Amino acid sequence: MKNTLFLLIFCFITFLSFSQDYDKRLEKLYSVEELTALQKENPSKIITLNYAIDNAVYTSDLPLEKKSEFTKSINYDFKKKPNFIELGLKIENQSQYFRINGTNKILVIKSEYLLNYELKNIKK
Repeated sequence: MKNTLFLLIFCFITFLSFSQDYDKRLEKLYSVEELTALQKENPSKIITLNYAIDNAVYTSDLPLEKKSEFTKSINYDFKKKPNFIELGLKIENQSQYFRINGTNKILVIKSEYLLNYELKNIKK
């Protein structure tokens, strides 16, 4: 009985130590309930979202041959370089592309798949 209790306590402490905390900036886009549920049900997604805050957004020149394909547009402040949270955009299963108003540039929000791929390569 004593060993069983010790094993249960050890497993509980181990579980708590592996739970991933989320970056508080995520609360601007996701509810605390959503983030808490993700911590319990899908902690790897929390890791991805934390990484995405500083790594999911980049700009590029607008490919002239694909100019008509970019139907969504967005305002973007190149001086501030806002992240996906400040832009009010969630990370999706596919990359998102927006034409930046008043420029010949596009804004790219990386997909969850691409962010996970980058994370795997960082850990190597």
